[in-house]
Order: sequence, then structure tokens, then C-alpha cells
Amino acid sequence: MSKYRPKSLPKGSDSGQPEGGAVPPVRTREEIRAEWEAGRKAAEAKAAEAEAAAEAASQESETAAEPETSEVDDGSGDAPAASSDAPPAADENVVEESGPSAEVLLHGDDDDGLVHLPVNRDRNGYVEIQPFSRPESEDPKERFNHYARSIAQAEMAARANEQRVQQQKIIVQGQNFVAIKEEELWETMGFPNFDALMKARFGFGKNYANKIIRAVPVVMALESVTSMELVEKHLRPLCPVFETFGDEAVRQVWSEASRKKITEKTLQEAAAFLGFAEPVDQKAKVVSQPSARAGSQTGSDRLSQAKEEIRSLRATDEGKAREAAIEFMKAAQELCAELGIDMAEATVA
Repeated sequence: MSKYRPKSLPKGSDSGQPEGGAVPPVRTREEIRAEWEAGRKAAEAKAAEAEAAAEAASQESETAAEPETSEVDDGSGDAPAASSDAPPAADENVVEESGPSAEVLLHGDDDDGLVHLPVNRDRNGYVEIQPFSRPESEDPKERFNHYARSIAQAEMAARANEQRVQQQKIIVQGQNFVAIKEEELWETMGFPNFDALMKARFGFGKNYANKIIRAVPVVMALESVTSMELVEKHLRPLCPVFETFGDEAVRQVWSEASRKKITEKTLQEAAAFLGFAEPVDQKAKVVSQPSARAGSQTGSDRLSQAKEEIRSLRATDEGKAREAAIEFMKAAQELCAELGIDMAEATVA
């Protein structure tokens, strides 16, 4: 009898055992797989039936709604036609960029962007999200790996496309801002200056449009290299490089800085290393030397500390305190002898 037999079953009981006490047969891998396939096919068939029923119900509802629609259309001729001068309906997909967040250039950067463009991008720089597919293998582990790869691919593609969209948004917005500024269209619209027009008509902060205008050439120079979102810390070292040396220099600096993590410091160092910026000042570490007065104060402090330690020891063990005081006195006598100091004269002084 096994020692792992449950205590709830008294010794010799046949409760819970197969008829005749026989061990149940072990199912083979093929049987388990066949059972799994049968369950999967049944679930797919059930889902297909539910989808067909839902589609049939939607078609019935559309058929029932057609007479009502025709009745409404018959009376529409009496109603006045919609004016072409009426303002267009607001697009729900357009997000108004107003408020404090509009002040931040390319907000949302998490310092973990894709430094290089994805290899499997299309001609516009976007990555296709692969549609759902079932694996050909019947091995459950391989099937799971197939689904896991598909999930990761969708996540990475979405991330790359979001960054690409933000990048292209800055380029297009900036080009339009430049055109409005060059043509001085704020006067036509009745505003005193460019900043007032941006605030009133587009809801942007005073500095947002000017930052975008300055960033556009840098972003355009890097759009063939990276889709990473560029923020102020990236533009500070790159804008002077573009203004002086052009877009190819910007790409060279980015490529050199990408050997490490892309930060303002690495971009500045890369620009200086390639000769596109002034060398970064290396501040030497200054090690302070203790003065002679400080050394004498330190020596007297140590003597006072040793004396206080002996006094503290006296409170707990007077015998050891006396021994320590004697050792302290002997050490002082030895030093006086080495230095030629008369103890009697030193005591009188």
C-alpha cells in the first residue's frame, strides 16, 4: 500500500478505484491530440453558426428599415436644400491641440524610441501589421509560438507607425506654418502678428509654431534615417549643425551618436567629435589639499578624542581606563624624549 494513500480512505477500501481495482488505461498522445482537434473544430463550428445568425439578423433589420427610409426620402423634396455656405461638420478624428500639452514639442517621447528605421518598412516608412492566421503545425507549443510572434509583430509595427506619423505630422505642420509666416497672412485674417493668429485659429501656444518651424529641417534630414520622435533635447544640438553644415551633417551626427543611447549629451559629443561643433569642455577634477592649520587642528582633535575616550572608559571599567591613561602618558614621554622636550618644563609652561 502506498504511503501517499489519502487518509480519508480507510485501509482496504475500494472507494474511488476503478471496477475490479484495475489501473485505468493511459491515453496516447494521438488520442489527446484527436480530442483537442475535435473540441477546436466544434468551437469553430459554433462560432461560425453564431456569426451567421448575427449576419442574418442584421440583414433582416436592414430590410425592415428600408420602407421607412424611402418614406422619409419622398418628403425630402419639400425641405430646403442644405446651404453650401454652411460650415463643415467637425471631424471627430481631429484632435485639437490646445492647453499646456501643446507647448511641448513632440510630447509623448519615452526615451525608448526606435533609433533606426524598421527593415521591413514600405516606401513611405510604415510597417504592415500582419493579419491573423492559424499555424500549419499541429504541435501545441509551435502553435503558441506562432501566436506569440504575431502579437509581438503587431506591437512593434504599431509602435513604429505611431512614431512615423508623429514625425510626418511635424513636417507637414511646419511647412504650413512657414508658408503662413512668409506670406504674412495674419494681416489678412485681422490679427496683429503671427503668434496671435496661431493662438486664435489653431489653439497652439505662443512658442509651439516657432519650435516646429525650427525643427522641420532637422526632422526632414532624419526622416530617411530614423522614425524616432524628436524633442527639444534632440534639437538643441542638431539645429546649429543643420544651420551651419546642412542635412548630411545632421545625419552623420545622428549615426555617430546612435552608437550609444540617443541623448542631448551624446549628440553634442558626436557633433564635436565630427568637427561640427565646439569641443565639449572637460572640467578637470580639483583635489583640495589640506592646509597646515587644518592638519594641526586635526591633530589636536585626535588628542582630545583620545582623552575623552579614556574618560568614557572610566565610567564602565576604571582599571582599563587607568591602563589606557598610563599607555597614553608613556607614548607622550617617548615623543618628548625624541623631540628633546623636558617634561618638567612643559608641565610648568
